[in-house]
Amino acid sequence: MATTPGTGRGAPGGTVDEYEVVIVLDGSRYLTHTSPLFSLGGANEVIEGRVILTNRGDATTTITAINFSGGGAAGFSSEQALPLDIPAGGTATVALQFSPSGSSAPFEADLEIVSNDVVHPVLAIPFSAKAVDGPILRLPFDEPAGTANPVDASGNGFPVFLAVNTGAPQPIFGRPPIAGTEGTSLFLNDTGGSGNYVATANGFPHTASFTYSVWVKPTAGSGEDTLFNRDSAFSQGDGIFGCSITQSGAVRFRIAGTEIVTSEDGAVPDDSIHHVVVTHLDRTGFGDFTADRTRLYLDGVMIAENTETFEVPEYFGGTNSRLWIGTRSAAGTGFNGEMDEFQLYNIELDERQVRQLFDTPNSVVLNTPPTPLVITAISRNAGGTEVDLTFDSVPGLSYLLESSPDLMNWGEVADAIPSQGEITAVRASALTPGDSPLFFRVRVEE
Repeated sequence: MATTPGTGRGAPGGTVDEYEVVIVLDGSRYLTHTSPLFSLGGANEVIEGRVILTNRGDATTTITAINFSGGGAAGFSSEQALPLDIPAGGTATVALQFSPSGSSAPFEADLEIVSNDVVHPVLAIPFSAKAVDGPILRLPFDEPAGTANPVDASGNGFPVFLAVNTGAPQPIFGRPPIAGTEGTSLFLNDTGGSGNYVATANGFPHTASFTYSVWVKPTAGSGEDTLFNRDSAFSQGDGIFGCSITQSGAVRFRIAGTEIVTSEDGAVPDDSIHHVVVTHLDRTGFGDFTADRTRLYLDGVMIAENTETFEVPEYFGGTNSRLWIGTRSAAGTGFNGEMDEFQLYNIELDERQVRQLFDTPNSVVLNTPPTPLVITAISRNAGGTEVDLTFDSVPGLSYLLESSPDLMNWGEVADAIPSQGEITAVRASALTPGDSPLFFRVRVEE
């Protein structure tokens, strides 16, 4: 048996240090892991997550127990069937669940993987998870001229960077706002076949339901203007999903390369300011290839809806799991023009909430029910069988009027009442002579 001088952290052969010696019998096993990753969900939801284990040895590793320890351990569980065998060189995905039970505080714990691994018989992986209802990312683009990177103002602290491709003109912070009159906007420039863009770090959350909101003022550039995109293979084909303004001025949103909702040509011409919102609702989450609906809003009004849509592909981690803003890939051209108040939510905002973002451009919608509709005036007409009501409303929506004798049992009085703007008045046949007093309410019609 040959021997060689020991080598520590100093000069070779000249120091004494601490060493770990592993003697392997009956084949080596060595587990490595990714960081536990959870999708973003609400405080009252069960949030799905996962960790990937890799056996880098030359013999099968068998997982015999999965435990959680630490202060936040009660919030985590796993329904993984055990024992779980990972062959030499193989990987296994362990499904995890996070149940915050109404809390929005961070939960910190250690995931303990118990196995017959020689090096790590108990592999302890520290991690944390947090429920988020509503805003995931907010980029107001209010940074002054000369800023290096925009800052996430959602409170979640996701790292975001601004990239400039070789040969591209410089982007410009500190431009006049296009979302209302407050703050500033960012000018992205793709003139000349190469551009600049904004992107998140890898591993950015990916949720089954979402809302994207952004103010834009496109100018003539090198082609189609990408607003946002997720694409795991740089296919530039909206492989996960993506939204863009076509050269004909149409807003288009695609899932897995398939057009889901689109506007008419010329809806967003160059040098015009518009508010673009895409919402996607998937109540059942990833896994069954169905979703409830996808909607496209322009300037506070829904202009397209697809109720035969399908779920966005699941998208966990990886070396290209960024959210791209203003481009489809790190090398591609993208948006040319001004961009302001970019917001992402992990819920579907409803019509009134989208209208709020348009009417109050620098506001943020939280995951709370919209303000109740208020009936501001009510009277019975001279004939005694009809009632006149006036109520607060939102332009572009449709309403349902209901009545009740006891505030428990409600019946429809009139439907498809079109909004007349900020205030709507309606006359409806709701009474007969001698009726007991009735109560009325107004709801947004789905």
